Amino acid sequence: MAELDTKIAVVEAEIEEVKAEIKEVKAKIAVVEAELMVEHPDRAALQGRLTALEGRLTAREGRLTALEGRLTARHEKEVLLLKQAQAAAAAQPPAEPPG
Repeated sequence: MAELDTKIAVVEAEIEEVKAEIKEVKAKIAVVEAELMVEHPDRAALQGRLTALEGRLTAREGRLTALEGRLTARHEKEVLLLKQAQAAAAAQPPAEPPG
């Protein structure tokens, strides 16, 4: 069970990391969009950068969804293992006192 808890903690840490990356990419997108609102001499390059950032954002959001799915699966596995352990304990005959 401790191994599963460790794996869950790792996935939770990855989720937080990806959320931070998403926030960072969204901030960069906002900057580029603001630059595109005014006349800019290198408008085509900015548009290309915006497209690249949006692609990166989509990739990070996909990664986040995958990690959340893994986390859900691990939690479900943990619950199943707990239920199995409880069922096994309930199926054990009561210990008879020595005597």
